[in-house]
Amino acid sequence: MTAVSKALRERYSGKLDAISFRFRNRLSPKVREKFERLGNEAVSRALALMTIDHLNPVAYDYLTGTRGLEPDEAREFERVLGCRTSWRLQREEVTEALVTVARAMREAGMKALAIAIDELESLEDVKKDLLSKFLAEFTVLVDASVRSPVYMIIASTPGFWSGDKKSVRALYPFLHQRLNMRRIDLSGFKEADARALAWRLVNLYERAYGRSAVEGIEANSLGSDAFKSVQPLGHPRGILQYLMEALDERVVRAK
Repeated sequence: MTAVSKALRERYSGKLDAISFRFRNRLSPKVREKFERLGNEAVSRALALMTIDHLNPVAYDYLTGTRGLEPDEAREFERVLGCRTSWRLQREEVTEALVTVARAMREAGMKALAIAIDELESLEDVKKDLLSKFLAEFTVLVDASVRSPVYMIIASTPGFWSGDKKSVRALYPFLHQRLNMRRIDLSGFKEADARALAWRLVNLYERAYGRSAVEGIEANSLGSDAFKSVQPLGHPRGILQYLMEALDERVVRAK
């Protein structure tokens, strides 16, 4: 995200803005307002502040919702921005935050944002009412991803995903139905599974970067290479990582 924010600051800054930033370490009102047009005001401002070296870690924690601002941090945010901002992102802003980040990446020249959520089953120990509330909010997030250049990969144990009691299917069947049609079972891949996953990923990259970007990529061969290269043999996470790194190298970095 730091690279995205810096690319946008350079894009939004004129010569005077750049000079002012270099000597005063502050964002001009014009640059700040251009960031704010990305969407959610607080998120947009946090993205702008990620371009400031000493504020980058604080802005990152703020953006990800890890914590709010300490009083001295809030004052420094105000000094750099030239205006006050909320001390913490609110829970109801999460969906807007995702859409805003996706717009920022697109503005910076990137085609899509992929979000990988592993071990969803770690929520199994959360109280049932809180888990149901989370799944409802998570469904809103999934809906938002459909309207933006955002792709989500979610990993969970079969029991937590489709079990009879405390599971996604039992507590929030709408979310289960929404995502289950594209489910891939990862209980040890066979070579055919690796090839099928490679096809899905190549199609995703084609949607994001265009048909010409994936020309010459043979999904079956790529899947077979991944299957044979990863140890232990058939390890789903290793195969997924191999495929994404290979496609990033051949599609994203090539651009």
